[in-house]
Amino acid sequence: MANCCHGAVIVFDLTQKDSFNKLKFYLEAIQQNTENIFTIICGNKIDIGKDRWEVAPEEAKNFAENYGLKYHEISLENNCIDLKEVFNDLGEQV
Repeated sequence: MANCCHGAVIVFDLTQKDSFNKLKFYLEAIQQNTENIFTIICGNKIDIGKDRWEVAPEEAKNFAENYGLKYHEISLENNCIDLKEVFNDLGEQV
């Protein structure tokens, strides 16, 4: 399959461990169908109190580091906190 894209952003919900557990599946699907794609992992819902997070920041950072990926924490609800930085990183890499 020819490359159809050069970058990907995988977003999971910090308040739902199940969404974090699916990251490996999505990452492997991307890697299986494309070559040399820059991928960023994003933990969403930082606007919700950390006491409600089911995924520790260190766990998500370690996951990203193990795959050689960048990791960002964002909020799509709260004026897209830090989303600009995500796309700046993506743009620099592609």
